[in-house]
Amino acid sequence: MEQNNKLYPLKFVPVERECEWGKESFLLADLAEVGTLVKSGWLGSNSMSEVMETYLEDIVGEASFTYYGLQFPVTVRVLDVEGRTPLIVTTDDKTAAARYDTFGKSLFWYVAEASPKAEIYMGFEDDCDASSFIGACEKGNPASLLRRFKVSKGDCFEIRPGLVYGASGKMKLIEISEASDLDFTVAEADGFTGEHLAEALDLIDYSAGKALPVQKAEKDGITLLSDIPEFRISELKLDAPVRIESGPRGTFSVYLCLSGSVSVRSSDGSSSKTEEGGSDVAVRSGELVLVPAGMGDFLLAPTSDGTTLLEIISGSREEPDSYLEEKE
Repeated sequence: MEQNNKLYPLKFVPVERECEWGKESFLLADLAEVGTLVKSGWLGSNSMSEVMETYLEDIVGEASFTYYGLQFPVTVRVLDVEGRTPLIVTTDDKTAAARYDTFGKSLFWYVAEASPKAEIYMGFEDDCDASSFIGACEKGNPASLLRRFKVSKGDCFEIRPGLVYGASGKMKLIEISEASDLDFTVAEADGFTGEHLAEALDLIDYSAGKALPVQKAEKDGITLLSDIPEFRISELKLDAPVRIESGPRGTFSVYLCLSGSVSVRSSDGSSSKTEEGGSDVAVRSGELVLVPAGMGDFLLAPTSDGTTLLEIISGSREEPDSYLEEKE
């Protein structure tokens, strides 16, 4: 694939997988186990990895490329939970690089749907230690030590490395995470000891009260949900077209349509043709689009009432990761 055509907004073919606890659907992924393919246009059928290899920083922006290299930095998936998930813990980039020669993982959960009994477990209710947690896993009730949150549509959670987390009940979660395959299962869905518990004991943060739901504050139709080094996430409510200036951002932009529909186009109206044959890309409820950093300024134009988007852009990473430095 040669770099001889202008970049355009990219939609992807979701990858769905059945799980014991329900179903997961990867909307955007560049992982060893799963990679999404571009849906249409002249880049159609190319994986995110192949696009990165050709366009480099023109896809993600200079700062993100300096830190992550050819790894597209975020994964977006939808979790349709219908039971109880395993309990998981992740680690940070520094530890992941030193032990596993890869990136760590920070996550963000947005509750798109939730039944009255839906719960999220995250972090410890009281101070704990490894011995107490092992004992609870052996007895099949580690969730009894964790903070429980009754959830409703629109609730949000930042899941930082070291926090044990999971979900129970019927709900739909939108998960945005740093791109990494590094998850540690510390307890299975039935509550008993997970396959990675021994390996992950020193990765767990046993302190109490480290987990809280995101407190939303809307201003001019924009609600900042998360602003961490890995990514920045906002909720946008659109009732009129908005021009996005790419220069000051210097990063890719990902939009997931929560409701309504939106048209994404170059600010000058020129874009490679899409499956509709026009110059703009239509994004409907439940769909995702990636706007490459090198595409320049662009417009978001709502095409139905009640259009709400999740916007994901790269975080403010200033120093190259040691993992990347060792690779060079």
